[in-house]
Amino acid sequence: MQPEAEKQAAQDGEPGSLPVGPGGVKEAGVPGQTLVGLILDKALLMPDEVAIREKRFGIWNPITWREFSQQVESFALGLKGLGLQPADRIAIIGDNKPQWIVAQFGGIAAGGIVTGMYADCLPEEMLYLVRYSEARFLVLRDQEQVDKLLKIWGSLQEQVLRVIVWDSRGMGHYYEEYPFLLRFEELMQRGAEELRNHPGYL
Repeated sequence: MQPEAEKQAAQDGEPGSLPVGPGGVKEAGVPGQTLVGLILDKALLMPDEVAIREKRFGIWNPITWREFSQQVESFALGLKGLGLQPADRIAIIGDNKPQWIVAQFGGIAAGGIVTGMYADCLPEEMLYLVRYSEARFLVLRDQEQVDKLLKIWGSLQEQVLRVIVWDSRGMGHYYEEYPFLLRFEELMQRGAEELRNHPGYL
């Protein structure tokens, strides 16, 4: 993109465009820009800088802005592939993990409306919250959350289309028995493949 066209795109609020500040220096963030647009801008402006750190086995592992942006796009495209429509609700139930953030911004990028729920909610509380939010897609952390969902699934199966699980340890047989479940990794792989075929989706 040429400088003048790039400047105009920034003024127009085009996602992924970098606004030009005083002295022609590119900056991230313009009034009215979306949060997803800011993530894309960061990926262009400082792709190798750390966006998120996750502690695993006592070691903080970095995720760069480039990686984070790609994950958000992959999740968004994965959701679209599952049939997400504009303004569909997405409920996330888990704790503070990168997958939550990817699901949150990926859901927004896909045109959905995202709501978070307490990880320690009881099955009846989960039922109320999922119904009240009119969630069509659920993103759950692990077997504990899925087990709670299964207790109330009969009341939600007409509403919820798919349930995405980001920690599948001990759940191998679940995916055979309950076809509405989908591994987080599989959704991301589908989205990443779609992103390779259609780069610059967002």
